[in-house]
Amino acid sequence: MIKRVFLSLLFALILSSCSGYQIGDIGHPQIKKVSIGKITNLSNEPRLSLFMMAKLKEAILQDGTYELVNAGEGKAHAIIQGTVPQFTYQQRGFSRNDDDKDNYRVDNYRVTVSFDYEVVTPKKLLIQKFKLSGHGEFSEGLSIDQDRREGLERACYNLSTKVITQLSEGW
Repeated sequence: MIKRVFLSLLFALILSSCSGYQIGDIGHPQIKKVSIGKITNLSNEPRLSLFMMAKLKEAILQDGTYELVNAGEGKAHAIIQGTVPQFTYQQRGFSRNDDDKDNYRVDNYRVTVSFDYEVVTPKKLLIQKFKLSGHGEFSEGLSIDQDRREGLERACYNLSTKVITQLSEGW
């Protein structure tokens, strides 16, 4: 008897905890399909606009609120476009130098990427316009260039999730 009551309570708990997924998304009702427009890079990192485009696409697909379509097809209800004006590195962590125990070296960094973006309709009507920044951490390893690139990608992904959240929950 106690086992049945326990199982029925457990079943009711499972059903009620999944009820949030039955409600649906909270995005704008007229925006179902989104595309990525032109991302202009004004920084001195040549691949930053490509990182930003790729991470925006990844964030849209992972969020699931909107369907990602190609910009040139004309099927998008909204187009995300913008400018990456700058990025900065900041020293975050230090460790003792192996050669000289009294000196320290930097081994952890934080990269911050800024993004000025707007969401427009295919007829160029402005829906949203914001300035956001994203952060990514990286440690110094065997290849500092590879580590910096991974830090920039992390910052772009952090920034992209903020953009998509702002688009879907900003109504």
